[in-house]
Amino acid sequence: MGFSGSTFFETRDAKYLIKSVPRHSEHSFFKNDLLEPYEAHMASHHDSLLVRVFDFLGAVGPSIGRFLRLAPSHHIVMENILCGKGENDHDDEVEWKTWDLKPTSYFYPERDIADGRLTSEATKDQLADTFNGKIILTKNEVQDFFSSLNADTEFLARHNAVDYSLFLVRTTYNNGAPA
Repeated sequence: MGFSGSTFFETRDAKYLIKSVPRHSEHSFFKNDLLEPYEAHMASHHDSLLVRVFDFLGAVGPSIGRFLRLAPSHHIVMENILCGKGENDHDDEVEWKTWDLKPTSYFYPERDIADGRLTSEATKDQLADTFNGKIILTKNEVQDFFSSLNADTEFLARHNAVDYSLFLVRTTYNNGAPA
């Protein structure tokens, strides 16, 4: 389960994730307002930091699960940037750390309702308002990173996307060297 209430499934080869899009407002926005501009943005920004979406699936006929609101009618098929985690024999030597960074003004029900008393500390610890780690990049890599980040953020803002984040993955060997 994701923080947004979506369910994530992984393909057998772990290359793709299938994310449920349970709310009508979300899947209609994605289909009607964002999908075509997203495709154009990705075609013109090959260095984009946005996740690669490969398919958007929607059930068109009636079903008991949809009627009872127990099963979502729409799913997005996207790349799994954690593909490869746990693949090699020496994986215990590599540490994978992830951050789901959202703008500091983002509303987290887990944190922001009743001063967070309705959610466990373990769940709240996964919410990331800040990144206190270090990433080693060259000057050119920093410029490229921020250029891509700015272009992607401007694209999302221009198309009124309000729920987005930077999902950051860092891998290091247990001796501290980058993986």
